[in-house]
Amino acid sequence: MRLRSVIGEPAYSLWLSSLEVASWDGTVLRLTVADGKHRWVAERFGPIVQKTASSVLGATLHVKFVPPRAAGAGDEPPAVAAVPPATLNPRYSFDQFVIGASNRLAHAAALAVAESPGQAYNPLLLFAPPGLGKTHLLHAIGNYLKTFSPDAAVRYSTAETFTNHFLNALAT
Repeated sequence: MRLRSVIGEPAYSLWLSSLEVASWDGTVLRLTVADGKHRWVAERFGPIVQKTASSVLGATLHVKFVPPRAAGAGDEPPAVAAVPPATLNPRYSFDQFVIGASNRLAHAAALAVAESPGQAYNPLLLFAPPGLGKTHLLHAIGNYLKTFSPDAAVRYSTAETFTNHFLNALAT
């Protein structure tokens, strides 16, 4: 009821009345939004939904808007090949990244990738002289995904390792 009074009946009825809780782990509240609208709803209403939910639940939380599961999808997640654990440096996070004039755009793009994997800036290419934070941002994306999307498969490798594995896969 609070959310409806904050944003108004017309906007609530049109965009938020169909919200459903997908999951809640005590810190991250995932809300389903009709397919194709979750990113738009997150951009337009994310902060107010997060503030209202935090107020109602009496705890600071992160709200994530997700599309509903595909119709007919079973309860079991699809089988995926085993992915070795990511060798990410936990000190490399978005919170620890020093933003400056030379890397502000890269930081914003990396954060967008982390918040909407596979959709925003896909693929992301970072090119810069040494010492401007490319490795830090890549680790930060991986660490963010491991925290907020624990089911996501995260793998970090150097360009050389990736190229070698790719060429070996082509040869077999």
